[in-house]
Amino acid sequence: MGVSTTFALPVGRRMLERDVRSFAESHARSVVADDRAEMMSDVSFEVSDQLTAILPELPHPLDQGIVEIVELEGSRARVVTRFQGSGDWVTIESWWAQREKRPKIVALRVAGSPRRPVG
Repeated sequence: MGVSTTFALPVGRRMLERDVRSFAESHARSVVADDRAEMMSDVSFEVSDQLTAILPELPHPLDQGIVEIVELEGSRARVVTRFQGSGDWVTIESWWAQREKRPKIVALRVAGSPRRPVG
């Protein structure tokens, strides 16, 4: 299943890497815990369907979510998170932007897995 990547327009102040990392790590914990309400609070409304479409591609049950990369790209930040469980893994690439006075996911995609190699 392919999920398209779209970017929302940046709004608000410039983000700091440590703020994005903190929110991304919290988001990874909510995904591992399967806390749907908390997961959705980290996602901008316009991409909530993308998150819902990606969740079935994650290993079940999940053991951990590791934020591997946080890179600021102008008014956005690119985050790479590796989710592992049941001897399997999936890497999710997400883009975060300032929304409602905090970083939120404005786009995301599956970047790699044993079934979907990067490239």
